[in-house]
Amino acid sequence: CEKGRQWSLALHIFESAKHLERDTIIFNAAISACEKGGLWTAALHVFAQLKAAGLRPDGFSYNSLIYACRPAGAWEVALAAFDDMRRLSVPRDAITYNSLISSCEPGGRWELAVGVLSELASSGTCVPDKITYGATIQA
Repeated sequence: CEKGRQWSLALHIFESAKHLERDTIIFNAAISACEKGGLWTAALHVFAQLKAAGLRPDGFSYNSLIYACRPAGAWEVALAAFDDMRRLSVPRDAITYNSLISSCEPGGRWELAVGVLSELASSGTCVPDKITYGATIQA
């Protein structure tokens, strides 16, 4: 359903599987479908359900949520997820940093974007790439 752009159907199928023991993979598929559909609040809702189910979000869970925030400029939600990753020692990669930087653009949060670029450059775990620099410039 995600690849066919049937996001509401994907969410309907996800919700109809409530009676099953859903795992992180199923939640991640639903979060990703929301992200692809530009439904950042729905992605946040599914992410909250994942945590309420007692499951631990992984890097894919967080990256999909952060990326879903990008078009809406929901940088505060993206930043909270980014900080949550740090607190829970969930590895952050270039996608994480680039998505957070991109979420700063619609809200004009260029200072935050530059700060994230600086953190990435000094992290020693990832290297800024063309996407990182382009997103920071656009912010």
